[in-house]
Amino acid sequence: MLTAAADKKEVKKAAPKQKREKMDPNKPKQALSAYMFFDQDNRERIMAEYPGATFDHVGKLLGLRWKEMSDSEKEPYYKKAAADITRAEKDSAAYKADSHP
Repeated sequence: MLTAAADKKEVKKAAPKQKREKMDPNKPKQALSAYMFFDQDNRERIMAEYPGATFDHVGKLLGLRWKEMSDSEKEPYYKKAAADITRAEKDSAAYKADSHP
C-alpha cells in the first residue's frame, strides 16, 4: 500500500541554476526619482523621530509624508530628479559610445 502511494507522487528534479551575467562595474547608475531624493533627505530625520522603527515602518512614514506634501513642496525634488535624468542620459551615452556599440 505504501509503495502505491509513493508511485503516484512524482518527484520533481530542480532545474539547473542559471548563472547571472556579471554586471559591468563601469556602467553608469540609473537616475533617481524625486521621491528617492526626498527619501535621502528625510530618512535619518524619521529614524531619529522614531528610534525603534523598523525599516518597513520608516518607509511607510516617508511615503505618507510624501503624499501629504503639496506640489510646490515637492518641486525641489522634481528639479533634482530632472537634473539626475540629464546626468544619467549623458553618462549612458558616453558609456555606450566608449565601450559598447
